[in-house]
Amino acid sequence: NLTQFGPANTVTVTETSLASGYSLTAITCHSDVLNNNTINVQSRFVTILLEDTENVVCTFVNAVTTAASVSISGSITDELGQAVPRTSVTILNTTTGETQRASSNSFGKYRFDNLVVGDFYIITVANKKYVFSPDTQSFVLNDAVENLNFTATSP
Repeated sequence: NLTQFGPANTVTVTETSLASGYSLTAITCHSDVLNNNTINVQSRFVTILLEDTENVVCTFVNAVTTAASVSISGSITDELGQAVPRTSVTILNTTTGETQRASSNSFGKYRFDNLVVGDFYIITVANKKYVFSPDTQSFVLNDAVENLNFTATSP
């Protein structure tokens, strides 16, 4: 029942709480005029910019959080494909706030185990001798990931 239109009258709808055992996996919005809404699954909101005569329907998709856990692994290499050992790899579960750290081994490999399916993660890499672009990757974890790789360049 929104009746004010235009950029000065945007409305933000936020899913403030979830029932125990559920996690937000997607937000979709459909419009019959323009689809100029902003969706942020990680922060659990959509900002609606309504135009005159427009109908917008947004759906917040929640899924049962399973007890299943999976792993993420990957390689840290330089531009020539050579392993970059002793690279710090940090993973943040933004859903729980839990942070884990690892270092790449002599083959440039790293691995994180027992990660919760359906949670939003941010992985960051850092090494004193190299620069990474990008140095961060973020995603909702839906299944095990085996090749979450990073490539280093000399500073």
